Amino acid sequence: MPQRPPPQSVTVLAAVLAFNLVSTTIHYTHNFLMADDYPPVPFFPNSLAYQVGIAVFYPLLTVLGLWGFARYRAGKMRYVSTAFVAYAMLGFSSIGHFVGGVPEVPPFFLATISTDFGGGLSLLVFAALIVSRSLTPVDRPSMV
Repeated sequence: MPQRPPPQSVTVLAAVLAFNLVSTTIHYTHNFLMADDYPPVPFFPNSLAYQVGIAVFYPLLTVLGLWGFARYRAGKMRYVSTAFVAYAMLGFSSIGHFVGGVPEVPPFFLATISTDFGGGLSLLVFAALIVSRSLTPVDRPSMV
């Protein structure tokens, strides 16, 4: 029988996910609608590529993150950290906008790049904590 995580942990994770959801929704909606304002980057060489990427990956990775949360809350830890790492990439990779130069967008939307990055990073940290806590003492590397 799965062991459920402590309620405080679920609350913190819910807050991290809610923050990510709000930030990435604002950011990716703007990316989709104003794709011409963002400089091309290696995987998205033009605005249509941005829009197709957003239409495919935003809903897919968001659903994966929410699925991971449902599993975590139920105490079913298998695949949870993988789901969170995948969802975190929506936020964590937003910093990639600067690979093609500084986007010419209003300051508010520049700020969402930072909030996406911070939210994605916090979700990566949470995923790492899940993995580290799931290791048995035999699995943990020794500190010599």
